[in-house]
Amino acid sequence: MSKIPFPDGHRLSGGVTRWDPSELAEWEKSQGLDLPPLKGMPSVRQVAERYGVSVPTVWRWAASGRQENQGDDAA
Repeated sequence: MSKIPFPDGHRLSGGVTRWDPSELAEWEKSQGLDLPPLKGMPSVRQVAERYGVSVPTVWRWAASGRQENQGDDAA
């Protein structure tokens, strides 16, 4: 399986952003990660903790994934 871009979070009411666990699981699989399944939609802090990175890193990954997806749309 080829690597896929990091998924973007889904903005909910009140400026809250959550990640779809199935999208994260698909990304994890493409990266060769074998982590326990998520329960519910994690926050940016929970995503950062899951991967052992900082919150700004998760936002950078999401922005990079958006750019990659936009590039795919243009092709």
